[in-house]
Amino acid sequence: MVKTVQHTINNPLGSAVQVLVSKPENDVNSPNSPISMVISTATNPASNSLICYVYAVPTSRDVLSTVLTDTIDDRIRETAVRISKLCAKKSQRPFYLTMAGDAGSMQMDVDQLLLCKECVSLIENDMNA
Repeated sequence: MVKTVQHTINNPLGSAVQVLVSKPENDVNSPNSPISMVISTATNPASNSLICYVYAVPTSRDVLSTVLTDTIDDRIRETAVRISKLCAKKSQRPFYLTMAGDAGSMQMDVDQLLLCKECVSLIENDMNA
């Protein structure tokens, strides 16, 4: 079973950001079980378009990551990689991050520091629960 939690981040630069976190529950919960996060800025979920998709995995010394689906917007890519690495490090699990929006990368007007902080705190709170 997989547990999915939804969280809304109030975005000072535009519309609210929706975050979905999916984590395996007890019967399949192991250090190798990945956590998935979807960050969406779409006002209408049916109009979501994939912007960026990143995979990160913690090692004994560092966190390795790769961009599976890239974007031309460096700011979005860097934010996605940063969030995925921070969350993988915090959870000590493989981590998949999807960023989506309703009009492509040009609609991803989000305070990056706030987004990183909120996403890492969601993982941290989930690990302590």
